[in-house]
Amino acid sequence: MKKYLFLMAAALLTIAACDKKDNDGDEAEKDIVEYGGVKYKTVTLDNGQTWMAEPLRYLPKDATVSEDPTSEGICYAYKFKNVVIEDNKVKSYEYDLAKSEAAIKELGYLYDFKTIFGADITEENYDKLEGIQGICPKGWHIPTHAECLALVGYSNALAQGQSAVTDESALFYDKDYKGARYSEMIKVFNYPLSGYAMAGKFGTIPLSSLTTTVESLYNYCSPFNFIVTSTGYKPKNGVQMFGMQTTFNLGTYPEGRVTLGYITNNKTKVQVRCIKDAEKK
Repeated sequence: MKKYLFLMAAALLTIAACDKKDNDGDEAEKDIVEYGGVKYKTVTLDNGQTWMAEPLRYLPKDATVSEDPTSEGICYAYKFKNVVIEDNKVKSYEYDLAKSEAAIKELGYLYDFKTIFGADITEENYDKLEGIQGICPKGWHIPTHAECLALVGYSNALAQGQSAVTDESALFYDKDYKGARYSEMIKVFNYPLSGYAMAGKFGTIPLSSLTTTVESLYNYCSPFNFIVTSTGYKPKNGVQMFGMQTTFNLGTYPEGRVTLGYITNNKTKVQVRCIKDAEKK
């Protein structure tokens, strides 16, 4: 019975998210930015930030989109299909690549770091990219750690030996979730779950149990999703980039938690969202 009620609640949450998208269609032309022949809705938040309200689906000159997560450059985002659940465990599933025009508009593409930033991420440049325009249009940039922290209010440590960062004044911070509550955040900030690729593989559904709620939430979208920032992080080995990330857990975060974490620099492809440059005073 509890699982049934949860599924019903999840379905209602999904419908609410879809209704929000439909209402966005009434926005004025001033809330639109055109880039690469595609028009993107934008949203200006209460903290003054203006974001693209849709994932990026820009294709640089001569770029192609691959179905293969091991390829360089750009690949399709995805949802899941044919999910088989037996004895409260996920037994199997298939990937449903977002290849239709409607699916691409909803989920965007997944980009590798070289395509996003215009160069491979190395120990020599990982800390010199903050605020870079990158693949975004002129007047926009890849968001910084600080700009995303102002939304979600919780981040892993900025450097080795430091403590995690909390900003309870952040726009969507929820103390019960120790970060942003996804179900509330998406009422204002459209955050589709586009999936990701890492180590040359698409993200998965854990096969051991239903600790993640992907089988019921948001039409079989990935429970994990990253929006990359332009702020780097240096662990003991290699380099990483910060990113906003979602976590769904049936016991602790059933409505989804959004925080800032590390994105491994290992054949990684993620969603891109651009933020508008601040006006010069």
